[in-house]
Amino acid sequence: MTQPATPDTIKTIICDLGKVIVDFDHLQICRQLEHLCSHTPEEMYQKVFDSGLEEQLDIGDISPDVFFTRASAALGISIEVSEFQRIWNSIFTLIDGIEPLL
Repeated sequence: MTQPATPDTIKTIICDLGKVIVDFDHLQICRQLEHLCSHTPEEMYQKVFDSGLEEQLDIGDISPDVFFTRASAALGISIEVSEFQRIWNSIFTLIDGIEPLL
């Protein structure tokens, strides 16, 4: 018979980050970049997210640098990579109540 796990025996907990620990809204990125191009946020979303470009980044098929270059070109924007990173990373918020649970 297996003994139940105790805090002393639990070494690792693995869980998904997105929509489990942190919430995010990709359309928020598009809204923040809207002033830089002629596309609507919805059009920008299609060009970056619905096109599979962002998925290539997520699964490691392309590097962040390649993603930035391709996304900037697809959107027709000129932006410093540091500003793009700031906007990209600003969409994540900790889900209420998750911190005590973890």
